[in-house]
Order: sequence, then C-alpha cells, then structure tokens
Amino acid sequence: MKIAATIAEFNPMHSGHVRLINEVKNTINPDIFAVILSGNFSERGDVTVKNKHVRAGWAIKAGADIVVELPFFYAVNCAEKFAEGAMKVLSCFGQRLTVAFGSESGNLNELERLSSTVHSESEEDKKKIRAYLKEGNSLIRARAGALDEKGLFTPNNTLAIEYIESAKKYGFDSFTIKRESGFNDLSTENKFASAQAIRNCIFEDNFEKIDRFLPDFVKKSLNNCVFNNDMSDLIKYRLHTMKTEEIKRLPEVTEGLENRIKSALEISDDYDSLIRNVKSKRYTMARIKRILLYALTGLTADKMNYFYSAPPYARVLAVRDDKKDALKLLAENGCLVVNFKDVGSLPETVKDALYFENTVDGVYSVLSKSREPFNATFIK
Repeated sequence: MKIAATIAEFNPMHSGHVRLINEVKNTINPDIFAVILSGNFSERGDVTVKNKHVRAGWAIKAGADIVVELPFFYAVNCAEKFAEGAMKVLSCFGQRLTVAFGSESGNLNELERLSSTVHSESEEDKKKIRAYLKEGNSLIRARAGALDEKGLFTPNNTLAIEYIESAKKYGFDSFTIKRESGFNDLSTENKFASAQAIRNCIFEDNFEKIDRFLPDFVKKSLNNCVFNNDMSDLIKYRLHTMKTEEIKRLPEVTEGLENRIKSALEISDDYDSLIRNVKSKRYTMARIKRILLYALTGLTADKMNYFYSAPPYARVLAVRDDKKDALKLLAENGCLVVNFKDVGSLPETVKDALYFENTVDGVYSVLSKSREPFNATFIK
C-alpha cells in the first residue's frame, strides 16, 4: 500500500495548502493520503482560528483520507521536535511512506545537502555558531550566520531540513514543492497568500481581500474565530499565580528568562504588549509565545520529557468514510486512539499524554466558548 503524508496546521486552510495536496495526490498517487495535524495551538505558539475538528474536516474535504493529531507537546515546539513528533506519529502506519511539504527552496537536493550540513556540524561550525549566540542571536539566526551562504534559512526551509532528517531515521522518503508566498509575507496582492496574512485579514474582518485564497468550505466556517489576544486574561492570571521558580521549570526557559517574563508582566496591559516586552534579539517571538502556552497549560520541562518517552500513538481526528482501511492499518501497527473508550488498555505514558491533551482542549474550549468532541468524525 502506497502512503503519502503531510504535516500541517491549516490555520486556516488556503489555496497554497490545496495546491500541495493536489500536487502530492497527482504526483505520488497514494492509496492513502494522511495529514498529521496540529491540535488547537500552533508550532509558533499561536492559538488556531478554529478548533482541530473543524480543521480536520477541511483536510478531508480538500482530499485527505485520514487526519491524525500531532500532540501538543510536539506541535507547540521548536522545528526539530515538531518534525520528530510528526514522524513518530507517522510510524504508526508501520511501513515506508513519503512525507510531503512546501518549502521556499522547492529543491529537495538542495534541502538534503543543507540538512546534512546542519546535522553534521564541524567543530569550526560550532565555534562560529557559539560566537553568534554570544552576540545575542537566536539559534536559528546564529546557524544562518555561521553556515548559510545562500539565504536558505527561511522558516519553511528550516522546518523542511528537520523533516528530512527525522524522515531518514524512520526510513521515509521526502517530497517538496516550492512555496509561492513567503512565510512572513503579509501581502494579499499576489497569486497566493501566507496563512499569517490571511489571519490578519480575518482579525480585521476584511474578508474581501482574502476571499480568493479560501476554499468555499473554509469560508463558510470562519465565524467566531479565536485569536491570540483572547488568551490575555488567562495568561496574565496564570503568570501572576506562578512563582518565578515555577516559570523557570517551563520548557525553553533558560538564562534567567523567567525573571524577564515576571518583570514584563508588571508593565504589560495585554497579550501583545507582554510578548513585546519580553522579546529580545535572542528570544524570538515564537519561543516566547510557546512559553506562555506552556505556562497556561501547566506543561513543565520534566512533564514534556516524560511525554516524549511515550510509544507512538495515533489520535484520529477525521477519516474519509471509504478509507476506513487506514484505521485497520493503524490498529495493526500502533496505538490506535479513536475515542476515549480505547484508553484503558494503553501504556501509562500514553494515557497520561491523552489526559493532558484533554486539559489543553479544555483551555481552547474556554477561549472558543464551545465544547469539543473527543471522537473522530467520519466524512463521506
């Protein structure tokens, strides 16, 4: 059985995502096309505009056969862990498959060379990276300065090289297409628009600018969207009730960042101002937003490492009605989780991870003011 998969957030789904899905299906012609979908929060620490079940439904309507959730502790993380978690979930299919993704490069050979360079850094390279770090640069900027001569360390290329490295460990093949819009491109005047540009227009209630980028089934469900600022009161309350030492125990908090967060809290009026007051050359906005989500959900570094130790499992969000054989494949090769009734026989680490995921879903339900179903949905 030929399987292809892509890892996505669909926040929201747009014409660029549809293009990738169509390209994969036309080029690879898989028997099963799977999507590994982030839950209710994104890799860069943003809340998703619609819940994971709505977005999983979009994936099926766009051509996916099955949608499996990427757990929060991988989905809200650095590029390396994000990719590692996605491949771990895909390993539940129990066979070789092709991982497809968009990239600014669009050249798989070029990305493979860059991935090889990054993951086999010489002592000289490491020395250069340390020098850039001492100047206050983030790791991504330090690595770009030390290793990159072609400006290849763009957001999706960075993620792509981690996909390639993690895919190799599992014996998976890679496939890429060139993105027609930059990750940080906020223009809506081009053929394609970035998800960030589209979210900005949704926030401003300016749907006329983005109508042509959205499939009809997405447009119809973009009411009552959730945005980062909706988290302001919850996050401020949570941080006010945490001791500095507790913030220090959160993932990605290093070098006294807990003190910077506490100080910024006292002079910040809302979510956006809190981010701005914590941000620096070394501490990227994405890292800070992730840390705030770790605080909000109670995810400590120790707990995250514990969840990493869980064996692969698949929490199915949606499946095409005529592709239920994909569920059978998962059941034969991994820990299939379709609904909460299945949890009893699972390893303790998986059960604990799922209970934590339910807590995260509860946070989102407060933000969206609606309860989410646990069960997977079957879509014709």
